[in-house]
Amino acid sequence: MSTYFRHFGGVSIKEVIEITNWKIGIQENLIDVNTAIEKKYFYLTNGKDYLWLDTNSDGGIISFTRYGTNNSDFLIDLIGSTISEYELEDGIINCYDEDELSEWIEENTFFEELEKVA
Repeated sequence: MSTYFRHFGGVSIKEVIEITNWKIGIQENLIDVNTAIEKKYFYLTNGKDYLWLDTNSDGGIISFTRYGTNNSDFLIDLIGSTISEYELEDGIINCYDEDELSEWIEENTFFEELEKVA
């Protein structure tokens, strides 16, 4: 089973790598953050769980996918502002107008607090 997540917080993969010791890679090879940004699709691992990320050309996280039993909480807890495909299906987006959704996303972003602790 897989779960797709959409990120709305504008956090860059560079920011994530700078404050963690997580690794990024493609297939069987580890890569550096600049190569990851160039590729725009790569995995992120905390050493136990793996997520496949999509980024824009500046390294901003757009979305990520969890496959199998991999736990996505390690990234969600860090970057916040993330909605799963199931929340989208349940209509969470449709419950808010644009301003309310922005407010909801802001209230559910914990990156700044976690960055201070990390």
